[in-house]
Amino acid sequence: MLDIHWKPDRNNPTHLHIQIANYIRSRISNGDWPIGFKIPSQRTLSEIFGVNRSTVVTAIEELISIGILSSNYGGGTEVV
Repeated sequence: MLDIHWKPDRNNPTHLHIQIANYIRSRISNGDWPIGFKIPSQRTLSEIFGVNRSTVVTAIEELISIGILSSNYGGGTEVV
């Protein structure tokens, strides 16, 4: 079951996508989301975080580019 009770801080000068990427990174590093874990869909995360889906996409793309996440079309995004 997904347990996310966090939202990015709109008053924080750090961009929302960076806050989201840092949140996802923290869930991975503390073991909540282990290797192979499929993270929630972009749409689900955007609804939970209260942000535009493109903000979530940017955060996920950043994590993919540094090798923390992997995405396959139609297969979701998972921790690597």
